[in-house]
Amino acid sequence: MLVDWEDGIYLALQPMLERVKPSMSSRKETLLAFTGVEKDLQAKISPHPDGSQSVAVIETSMHPGGSIFSSITTAGDWKPFPDTITALAALSKYYKLAILSNVDNESFSKTCAVLHRSDTDNQFQFDGVYTAQDIEKHQVLVTADSLLHDHVPANQLNLSSVWIAREGAVKRQEPVATFDLKFTTLGALFY
Repeated sequence: MLVDWEDGIYLALQPMLERVKPSMSSRKETLLAFTGVEKDLQAKISPHPDGSQSVAVIETSMHPGGSIFSSITTAGDWKPFPDTITALAALSKYYKLAILSNVDNESFSKTCAVLHRSDTDNQFQFDGVYTAQDIEKHQVLVTADSLLHDHVPANQLNLSSVWIAREGAVKRQEPVATFDLKFTTLGALFY
């Protein structure tokens, strides 16, 4: 929810697509094709012994000519949404900021570095950071944009959740998930 994972994936796939399927040029078409194979890809990714998945070499089948190999960049390389930094800075004036992330420690440390150097006029600090490697299952509030990756698992664990349904995000046929609140930006939670 802090970073634009759709653009991260789209940009990471561009070199591969230019080689094997240059006709797949639109962002929407690319993301929909990736979504079609993503679940199978995730099943093929083996995490490192420490639980991290910072860089994964994955086998994809996004083109009709058969399988190809592509390296997907880490979540830590993805850029924040335009409202992320100002919203975090504003929220930090009134609240303690804590992160509960479904990525590994290495990836989140990279994301955190990107967040802190993206806008030097709007500074903030996280009071706590908890990644998938750090936290045990317990009551949390899931605040995220992906129904598939965030809200379906939250439903399965009976967790409360807030859906950040960003305008312009590629709408996929995602599974039905429930959520307690819905906003179009992270900033809308505060303002």
